[in-house]
Formats: sequence, C-alpha cells, structure tokens
Amino acid sequence: MDEGTIERQFFRAVDIVQSLPKNGPIQSSYDDKLAIYSLFKQATEGDRPGSRPGLFDVLGRAKWDAWNKQRGSSKQNAMVGVEQRRRDGRQIDLVCYNTRRRLPTSTS
Repeated sequence: MDEGTIERQFFRAVDIVQSLPKNGPIQSSYDDKLAIYSLFKQATEGDRPGSRPGLFDVLGRAKWDAWNKQRGSSKQNAMVGVEQRRRDGRQIDLVCYNTRRRLPTSTS
C-alpha cells in the first residue's frame, strides 16, 4: 500500500472516530482511548517532546506515557495503527480526548 493510500485511510479513520457522539452507543475503554491518542499523536507530530508531566497531572502523565511508548515508530506505522483500531471496532472519540480540533479530511 502506498503512502498516499495510507494517509487517506488514516484521515478517514480519524474523521469517523471524531464524528462519534460523546454519549453515543459506541463507547471505548480508557486504555483504548490512550492507545488511539498515542498513535494519532505519533502519526501527526512524531516522537513525544518534552519531559513527563508532574505527579499531580494524572491525565497528562497517562497521555505522555502512552505517546512515549510509540517513540521511534514511523508516521506510516502509526497511521496504519489508527486505521487498524478503527476497523477492529475500537472507534474512539478523539474530539473529547485529544486537542478538540478537527483534522482535514483527505480528498479522493
């Protein structure tokens, strides 16, 4: 599969996941949310920058740890991971869990 196809599928998967209603019939576990968050961040930003958040920032530390586990993974591998989790029925609401921004959907 070429990089353009992978990128289109990735942005389609992200769009599907982001469009899920927060209190809809598809709910995900905390671990699933962290996994998709870490793959999304690795695919869009690369390796985790900065130091680990402080002890009292529980959510920040969990997100940092999850993303840090992806360190060294290529953008392409992370994109494939997001698409695979979506196909496995693990559709996670990134809008609530991530940066509260919508990514552009790919054309074609």
